[in-house]
Amino acid sequence: MIKKYYLALFLVFLLSLFLRFYNLESIPPAITHDEIYYAAEAKSIAVSGSDTSGTWRPWSLQPAHALFAELPGTIMAPAAFIFPNSPVLAARATHAFLGSLFPLILAVVALSLFKDKKLALITAMITAFNPWFFQFSRMGFDAILSLFFYFLGLLILLNTKKYWRLLSLPILFLGFFQYQGLKIIFPPLIFLFVAYLFSIDYDKKKSLFKNIIFQKSSLIILLLSLLLFITYIFNLSSQSAAGRVDDLIFFNRDLLSQELFAIKQASIPNFSQRIFTNAISTVASYAVKGYVSSFDPILLFVHGETVRNPSSVWTVGNFHLFDAILILIGFVYAWTLKKWRKAMIFIVSLILIAPLPVAINSVDIWVLYRSSLLYPLLIILSSIGFYFLWQKNRLIKFFLIIVYLLSISSFLYQYFYRYPVYSTKGKYFAKRVLANHIKRSPDNQKYIILADESEFLFSSLLVFNNLINKENILAINTAMQNQDYNLSKINIQDNCIDLSQIDKASTIVADDSVTFCADAVKDQVVGRNTSIVSLLDGGWIYRIYNDQVCGDYELERFLKLEENLLAVEKLNQEIFCKNFLTNNVLTSEACEAASGIVIDKNDHQSCPDDTNLIKKIDAQGDKYCCL
Repeated sequence: MIKKYYLALFLVFLLSLFLRFYNLESIPPAITHDEIYYAAEAKSIAVSGSDTSGTWRPWSLQPAHALFAELPGTIMAPAAFIFPNSPVLAARATHAFLGSLFPLILAVVALSLFKDKKLALITAMITAFNPWFFQFSRMGFDAILSLFFYFLGLLILLNTKKYWRLLSLPILFLGFFQYQGLKIIFPPLIFLFVAYLFSIDYDKKKSLFKNIIFQKSSLIILLLSLLLFITYIFNLSSQSAAGRVDDLIFFNRDLLSQELFAIKQASIPNFSQRIFTNAISTVASYAVKGYVSSFDPILLFVHGETVRNPSSVWTVGNFHLFDAILILIGFVYAWTLKKWRKAMIFIVSLILIAPLPVAINSVDIWVLYRSSLLYPLLIILSSIGFYFLWQKNRLIKFFLIIVYLLSISSFLYQYFYRYPVYSTKGKYFAKRVLANHIKRSPDNQKYIILADESEFLFSSLLVFNNLINKENILAINTAMQNQDYNLSKINIQDNCIDLSQIDKASTIVADDSVTFCADAVKDQVVGRNTSIVSLLDGGWIYRIYNDQVCGDYELERFLKLEENLLAVEKLNQEIFCKNFLTNNVLTSEACEAASGIVIDKNDHQSCPDDTNLIKKIDAQGDKYCCL
């Protein structure tokens, strides 16, 4: 029986591993800012032991960049060795592997808390197919890394005694340096871990003092954890992340003063204003709003949203809809069992501190990441609800299987067939296409890119084109330090240039919608000019002038993928060009920006004498531009 149990857990791991690596190079098709930063850092560490600037080392335990954590790139670096020629796979393999292990870790935590193997197996299966864990196991964000090490540390604490518990310290500390958003809950998290250990080890026959002495190892863990947190706070002013302190609602004076002014302006002056409209009430209002938003049932069970989380599978919630019922049943059932009461108090206490990172932050809410501690805890409650119903008659078991299979199937359909297309919204996937276009261009051609966010575009090109290597690393370090993003044939600029001055025989130029070059409109009718456009609406994201890669192909105006071709690096040139680029078509705005005149061809208007009709405007072709 024991062998079958462990075999079942191993099969869950294998299934989870397969699904997380399946089509991993093409889904998700894009790599976002946070992910590309860590991917570049990981490859640079693998090559040189430093980040891309060459000024930071992992053992400094300080972030190399104000917006990012200290050690995710270090954890991801081994994958850069394992997949040296597959940069997208290297960027995601660590998360996919750890995400496959997480269901087993959470299962053992559930087993340690509730002492039931069937419940542990259910926990493993539900975690493996949870929408949040599934999709973020296939992406490169840092929150899931913190969760992995925090729960691995808890697993060690629950399954060891005395000084063996100290083995959890390096694991917990590793979790602390993985994600900035979960640092704030580190002290209460460790306190609750230690408090639960004290409650289950407490011997009523001994005095309180002797019970405390018995917990020496747990007290050492608590004290060292507090020391780590306090040291981090004291050193924060000298770190690049110091500016993020102002994001905390307590220290964001500009936001507080603006909010108070707006409230007073929209109120009739009265004697109670000082009581109800002050800094304390404003902070409390923001905190409550953020805290409660973490439990938003729409985001949890129905669907996400595209503004804050454009890279997520926003057509579904972070849990299956049926999980809402299971969580409620699981909470009520577990709370009524006396033998599970301590474990439930522990779980509920963790749930209560989980939204704190959202509650105290004044810059957006980012529930998807900052409240991520909430998700494994709700999964345990959902598993308890499933466990309770599973003990009923065969009809209910059959119902459970059917409903959960339908939920999983629906999610996998959304993930593998709808999400790949709508997740290409914005520039992230277009950067991957642009990078591959650059790689396919002739080696003797200079490639100038006019774009905003130069650093992230440069990092994207480095990652996608696998340019971070021993030969390039010193040049990359220099480019990053000087913020002059040039390497080999790549030249990135943040302002428009006079395209008439470039040597078309040796130069390809690309611009985006922010650095749009109005004087280039006339140039669109000559030479080989194309656009990288959105797969959703056909709107252009990058325009390419003098395209030496796709300019000679007959390209469609609107693109529609008939199959998964999103691993663009593996396509032959014709398929790549015809599925991801179009011929340039003018817009009315572009014509007017170049001092042109838009005419309606259906009215038989002609261009003024001093201009020439040069090109159709828009998809319908019923408007023209005179220049």
